[in-house]
Amino acid sequence: MGVSGVSVKSATDLDTLAYYRRMVDRSLRRGDYMYAAEYSWMAYAQAINVVYSDGGIEGIASNDTIKMAQQVNEVVFSANAELGAQLRIGFHAARSLRQHFCEADLPDSEVERSVREVMGAIDLLRTLFC
Repeated sequence: MGVSGVSVKSATDLDTLAYYRRMVDRSLRRGDYMYAAEYSWMAYAQAINVVYSDGGIEGIASNDTIKMAQQVNEVVFSANAELGAQLRIGFHAARSLRQHFCEADLPDSEVERSVREVMGAIDLLRTLFC
């Protein structure tokens, strides 16, 4: 299943995404929830970069990850509201984890739940765009 208007991704972007996902897993295994939160944000941001690599979504140019993610969410939501809603959950979880890294304000169980939501959104992005 794909969304029209999306170009081919570069191998480097996908390798970087895989690296960040491994770091999320490693951080969780070690019980380092602060870094699990940060690496989750980095993995999510990299997934958005993958969508935009080589031109990404036609007619949309941005270097702001949040704006890019919102634009991707809009494209997906307009094609399929249920999938768009799933992406939005992952987007908000990723932003929450990024803030947690700066403020240390979430319990470990919330970090774990949010990480699962972010990884689910990344998997969905890969399904739709890769």
